[in-house]
Amino acid sequence: MAGQSQPGRSEQSRRLAQYDDLIRFASGVNAERSFEELFEFVAREAATVMRADRASIFLLNPDKKELSSRIAMGVGDQVIRFPASLGIAGHVVSERPDSRPPSR
Repeated sequence: MAGQSQPGRSEQSRRLAQYDDLIRFASGVNAERSFEELFEFVAREAATVMRADRASIFLLNPDKKELSSRIAMGVGDQVIRFPASLGIAGHVVSERPDSRPPSR
C-alpha cells in the first residue's frame, strides 16, 4: 500500500508546481504596463517553460501579409520581418485560423 501512494503524491506535487507557475505567470502579466513589456515577459516565460535558449513573438500584418517580431530574445533591438507564407510561424498562421486575431 505504501508504494501505491507515492505515484499519486508525485503527480499531486507536479500539478501544484504547475498551478504555482500559472499563478506567477498571471501575476507577471498583470504587472506589465505596456505591450512591449508584456511581450518580453511572455517570451521570457515561454523560453523558461520550454527550456529553450530563446523565444520570439511574431505579429501578423494582414495588409502587408507579413510577420514581424521586435520581441526576439538574442537579437537585441533588431526587427525580424518576413512574408507570412514562410517558415514555421508562417505555416502556423496559414494553417491555424485560431492563431490569427479576428478581422476588424
